[in-house]
Amino acid sequence: MMIGVSYGQLNVFACALFAAALTLAGEAFASSRAAELGPEMPMAEPAGGFVGNVSVTPTSGPAGTQVTVSGEAFATPDDLGGVHALWVATGNDKKQGAFWIAPTALPLDVMRGPVGTTFRIHLKGVGWSETANIYTVLYDNATSGYACAFNSQGDIEIFLQATGEPGWHFIDLYPAIYKGKETRPNNYRLPQLTYADDHPGEDLPRFRFAFEVTPPIVQ
Repeated sequence: MMIGVSYGQLNVFACALFAAALTLAGEAFASSRAAELGPEMPMAEPAGGFVGNVSVTPTSGPAGTQVTVSGEAFATPDDLGGVHALWVATGNDKKQGAFWIAPTALPLDVMRGPVGTTFRIHLKGVGWSETANIYTVLYDNATSGYACAFNSQGDIEIFLQATGEPGWHFIDLYPAIYKGKETRPNNYRLPQLTYADDHPGEDLPRFRFAFEVTPPIVQ
């Protein structure tokens, strides 16, 4: 039983073999036919989209035994944000569900330094739609540009250089709308400061970072 990933969706394939041989009354149950397949092989390291497995309880019993199939904990794959299909199949039965990958931000790789210091903003799980694949960048409330995640599997890296007087400076990343049909007013690729109230698509967070500009190094 394995859990795999295909084209950004979580696909759970549960293929269970249940075998029990009943003997005459008074005799013990025969060994499971699964044992005839040989010793159980150890699970290999995750590769090719494999991200985990599922377990069956109980592991053996007579025909008609009620069993529970449950998934073991596994890390959500690094992928585009948004809804990903999740399903479990056993024979002709199929149970479906979904998992939402939300955007997250990593800490700054450098948090202080003199003017000109390069530092990186790193986001993961950014979406793919016109309303979810873009984040705009503000440095001290001044628009600095935007970055998209559609062609990088939800991963965004933004490299900035520190500017301004010594002290703390703030970098904000706001959701936006990449493009649309409206021409007036121009609402595209601009910081949506009211994102929490009227963003037209997904429920997305804003991210805020702080960088401390230190006095110049005197030689």
